[in-house]
Amino acid sequence: MPSLFHTRAYTSNSMGVATPSQAKRIWKNAGIIIGSVIAGILCLFILRIVYCRYRRKKSDSV
Repeated sequence: MPSLFHTRAYTSNSMGVATPSQAKRIWKNAGIIIGSVIAGILCLFILRIVYCRYRRKKSDSV
């Protein structure tokens, strides 16, 4: 019974019945998730560049 209620509540929210405060909270959460994903990708990208440069420098000096 609780699962049925949850699905009904979820569908009503996804249909656009959500209040502005709920929508704001959803967007905030989505923004945090997207931001963290982008930040993670950027960090990995920068680390890769730095690592490649460091390795190249090391091989040049030898």
